[in-house]
Amino acid sequence: MANELKMNFSGTLDHGTGGLKDTIAYETVQVTPATQGLFSQVVSITTSDAAIAISGVGSYGYLYVKNLDPTNYFDIGPESAGAMVAFARIKPGRVGVIPIKPGITLRGQANGGTCKAAIKIYESD
Repeated sequence: MANELKMNFSGTLDHGTGGLKDTIAYETVQVTPATQGLFSQVVSITTSDAAIAISGVGSYGYLYVKNLDPTNYFDIGPESAGAMVAFARIKPGRVGVIPIKPGITLRGQANGGTCKAAIKIYESD
């Protein structure tokens, strides 16, 4: 079956006082995964840089991450030489969707206290 993974995106920016405006038109990304695999779990991200244990997927595709903490943010990124290279900061209640390369180890670190994060990784093409 084709186009089994569908993701929808849109957005607007309207900074009233500065006049800055922008729009991301509604888009649908459709992907036909080569294999079936999904990691879906709520994980704890502590204030120590630590690996996020991922299982059930062999070939990463898209990472969905949501910060479930009402107060603290966390950084997330790939591992290099045993430490995280932070590439995203997920603030309280916010979401990120990022295409990721197969074979990486994800790491996370919270800023002020342990955060709960909803993590999903969908295998892709």
